Amino acid sequence: MKRNNPPAVATWILEHLCPGGRNDALAGDLLEEFRQGRSSLWYWRQVLAAIAVGCAKEARTQWLVMVFSVLWTVPVPALDIFVLRRIEMTRFFAQRWDLAWPYSTIADLGLTVGWNILYVWAGLLFAFAVVSMAMRGIKVQRITRALWISALIYMAVFAAMVTYVALFPFPGTQIDIRRVTPFSVITGYWFLFLRAPAFVSLLFAALSGPPQQRGANRSLAKA
Repeated sequence: MKRNNPPAVATWILEHLCPGGRNDALAGDLLEEFRQGRSSLWYWRQVLAAIAVGCAKEARTQWLVMVFSVLWTVPVPALDIFVLRRIEMTRFFAQRWDLAWPYSTIADLGLTVGWNILYVWAGLLFAFAVVSMAMRGIKVQRITRALWISALIYMAVFAAMVTYVALFPFPGTQIDIRRVTPFSVITGYWFLFLRAPAFVSLLFAALSGPPQQRGANRSLAKA
């Protein structure tokens, strides 16, 4: 049976998560093509391609956002190892292991994901604070939009990374956490995997941020 409406999730992503703002012309063209017989898989490919093109286009004009995202996510592995691990060992958070499985694992993942999302949020709020001083004001609802976008992106990328590592274990030697140093954590190739969710979510939320922010970034780049 022929479907009149494309996948709702893909349409929502196209309307809310595409960098550069909502593109009604593109959404209309994709809807028309879908109703003429295109498959759901084809629709998903077009949505993902539109997001990739939008990210590339925005990144070219907002190189400051790219640089900031890289620099902000460099310390992520070190913070996870030297700060988060200490927090996990405190009496309050150590109680999560008293829970029955799978709740103990869910609580552990929730703590890790929550910690990193808070760090990404700190980066976004810092960036928006700088932009707000330059532009003398940004709407709170637009900042809130960037925050929940970053949380959704982080959880999606984190889930993809966990699935990938489970299916294709890292071929290198095992890392002894007790022997790592802050320098080796920052420079080690393996720790790039730990930075990926934070980097993607921070960059994507910044590129999908409020129009005022995007305008300020271009002004700063031209200065």
